[in-house]
Amino acid sequence: MYGIIFALIIQMEIAEPVVVERFKGREFLNYLMSSKISQRRPEMKIYWIKDGYEIDHSSTSYTFYSSTKKLTRQERELAERFSSRAQATARKVSFHYDGDWSNLPGGAKEELLDKYFDIMVSESYDWWTMAISFDYDEKLLKKLNQYECEGAEDTGIYISKTDKKILLYIFCRLDYGAIPSSYSEVKCLEDYEENADDEEYYEDYCGGDFFENIQGILIAVKKEILKNRFSALQAVKNRFENRGQEGRQTKIAKVLAGMISLE
Repeated sequence: MYGIIFALIIQMEIAEPVVVERFKGREFLNYLMSSKISQRRPEMKIYWIKDGYEIDHSSTSYTFYSSTKKLTRQERELAERFSSRAQATARKVSFHYDGDWSNLPGGAKEELLDKYFDIMVSESYDWWTMAISFDYDEKLLKKLNQYECEGAEDTGIYISKTDKKILLYIFCRLDYGAIPSSYSEVKCLEDYEENADDEEYYEDYCGGDFFENIQGILIAVKKEILKNRFSALQAVKNRFENRGQEGRQTKIAKVLAGMISLE
């Protein structure tokens, strides 16, 4: 997944719009300054620029988040070492790999979830992996193992462990229309009052793209699980096993299960 800028350029001399699109990140602005287009059309003005996202089906993207702590400078540098382009903040790092067979090296995901982050969202060729890391606890591991399941085409819930952590993975395809488009749509995701003075926390957790909204849902799921509530996992398991939803569900359970596509 990568940033896209859509720009509308009006050539004032001929009053004719020229549309330029599909520039990664802010490359569009560099293009205007350095390319022949600026030489040919010196009177143009930019009236509108909008950042957005779309799925790039020939790449793999990862975003890792820390909902429990801020990373030190040394921890950020260690997290960045898996890609020369990665720039970690106090709570987040992202990796993007273009083309076939480009990926994080073996063991990197486990190391990042074991040492630095507790949430991961990854997309590759329209297949998604969502992961939550918990401090190791034998009782919690036994409870989580009850929700392991397998859906079609290698989807499902998978539980693994390291020396210090329990890793919960959900492998799936997503119904993009069912993903909340903003945090206000799922008010139970996060309590910001305790972090009201933390601007970096707020900026990282109040996004609007798929990755950040999914991240918020996973944070809420983790909080429920730590309160011994497993409604979200049961709803997802029922979804993968193509069973009807049973029992009382929390709001976050309905949202998470509803996001998963069986097509």
